[in-house]
Amino acid sequence: MDIDDVSTFLQAIKGDPYELPLFVDLFTGLRQGELLGLTWDCVDFEKGTLLINKQHNRAKGEKEYHFSPLKNSRPRCLTPASAVMDALREQKKRQQEWAEAADQPGTTARILCSRRSWAAISTTRPSG
Repeated sequence: MDIDDVSTFLQAIKGDPYELPLFVDLFTGLRQGELLGLTWDCVDFEKGTLLINKQHNRAKGEKEYHFSPLKNSRPRCLTPASAVMDALREQKKRQQEWAEAADQPGTTARILCSRRSWAAISTTRPSG
C-alpha cells in the first residue's frame, strides 16, 4: 500500500464498527488471532508497547473460541505508531464508560469489543 492507498483505506473505515481492529492491524501487521487475543495487560501505555503473547481462536472441530499460545510459542514486543496507542487509549476509556453505565466498574480484559457486546465478553472484573 502506498500513502494514497492508506489514506483511502482510513477514510473508508471511518465510523465502521471494525475501525479499531482494522486500524490496529494496518499499523501492526498482527495476525487475526493475535489481534483478537490482545488484552489490556499486554498494553504498556508508558513504554508505548504491545506484548503479543497469545491468540484467540477456535481449534479445528471446536465450537468455542479460546485463548491459546502463539503458533511459534515465542512472544514478541511491538512498538506501534503513537496513533495506534492513542486509539487503544480511547478504546480503554470507552470501555470504562460502558462498564460504569452497566454498573459493572472495571474494564474488560479484552480490547476488541463493542458497547453492545461488552457484557458478553467481559472476562475479568476487579476483585474486592
